[in-house]
Amino acid sequence: TGQDCRSEECLRLIESLLHEGCFLQQFDSPGLRTLYPAIEEEAFGYSYGMHKPGVRDVNRVFLANLLLDVANQCDRGHYLEVGTYQGNFARIIWNRMDKKAILYCFDTFEGFDPHDTQIEKQETGMVVKAGHYADTSLEQVARTICGEEFGDRLRLIKGHFPESFRDITDQLFRFVHLDADLYEPTRE
Repeated sequence: TGQDCRSEECLRLIESLLHEGCFLQQFDSPGLRTLYPAIEEEAFGYSYGMHKPGVRDVNRVFLANLLLDVANQCDRGHYLEVGTYQGNFARIIWNRMDKKAILYCFDTFEGFDPHDTQIEKQETGMVVKAGHYADTSLEQVARTICGEEFGDRLRLIKGHFPESFRDITDQLFRFVHLDADLYEPTRE
């Protein structure tokens, strides 16, 4: 019809055609750019590391920004991510978090543990490969998240969940991102 498909009416029309529980993954909205001017750059950076160049995961990045806005209204607490992989989502947290807080990132930084992949098959029926997501390192993750300068505000904690949490059980968190991908580490 020649109508701008970025309009709110067009968005409502498209969403009305989707099955319940479905959403638009890559909808380009000028409203999002007004609310979060860097959202396209963040979405591209996140997706570039996770998928393939050119794929933008705007909904996930938008939700992260929205939740971080809410978390940042808390007057104290740190930030935590379980399942950091290469640090692409943690970079979004880092850029939006309170500058007095610490970002704790937990991962094996060696890919999926063989023990967890066996439990995954037992509990969920899904077959996943041990070592999947192993193409990472502590140094690469630190550079991805914040470049070279981070001081004491970034803590990359290598280990298996939940054992790796034992040293920080006395901390207060205002934002927690669980992305362990596997049943057992997520449940624990």
